[in-house]
Amino acid sequence: MFANRLITLVTLFALAGPLAIADQTDETLPELFTELKEADNAQQALAIESQIWKIWYEREDSEGGDNMSAAVEAMTSGRYTIALNLLNGLVETHPDFAEAWNRRAT
Repeated sequence: MFANRLITLVTLFALAGPLAIADQTDETLPELFTELKEADNAQQALAIESQIWKIWYEREDSEGGDNMSAAVEAMTSGRYTIALNLLNGLVETHPDFAEAWNRRAT
């Protein structure tokens, strides 16, 4: 499980391309990915993964974060049209929000 999650995370990051990583300038990300790669167990890896996701989800404005939360909730409950509309709005108003692009592609 740990290896699969690590591979998935690293693959997603590598495949994201230059548009999707526009907001990945947080200086702690390279260190966190190194720590994730060197994690001793799944519990440690999950804690590091959580920190990475927190950075990817962070928005300076509350509207972006609220819309992302609503989109994720809509996706989880199978309301894909609502999720797509929210994510379309997010990538339009926040083109540097990599996770909005990622969720939209999903």
